[in-house]
Amino acid sequence: MPPVPQASSILASLGQAAFLWDLTADTIAWSDNAGVVFTDIPAEALVSGAGFARLIEPSRSIRNEALAQSAPARGNEGVAYRIEYGVRAAASAPVIWIEETGCWFAGPDGKPVRAQGIVRQQRASRPRRTAHAAFEK
Repeated sequence: MPPVPQASSILASLGQAAFLWDLTADTIAWSDNAGVVFTDIPAEALVSGAGFARLIEPSRSIRNEALAQSAPARGNEGVAYRIEYGVRAAASAPVIWIEETGCWFAGPDGKPVRAQGIVRQQRASRPRRTAHAAFEK
């Protein structure tokens, strides 16, 4: 049996990237292949939650809202969420539609301190939802 490839190469072959978002420090670490998903988006725009939010349409706060509106955390378990949104580097650039599936983890106060997940571009044949987020509870 051949060796298992690195996770980032598997994700890249699927058109996906992984992230780890430290909400306390507001830093986002991406898998090496984030450029596969975020074509034409400068890497420096993806390093913080605030920077990334400036690229999101129609609601720049959709990621934070997903964490706040999902089910409460239970112990050390992650809380799942799924959202869809558009991103673009500039007003004149085309929108890249993204599906984000992840889970967040709470700090001692029960509020989100870390989120992790997978992002992928929406398939062209899939209908676009611009103002709705879907939450798994």
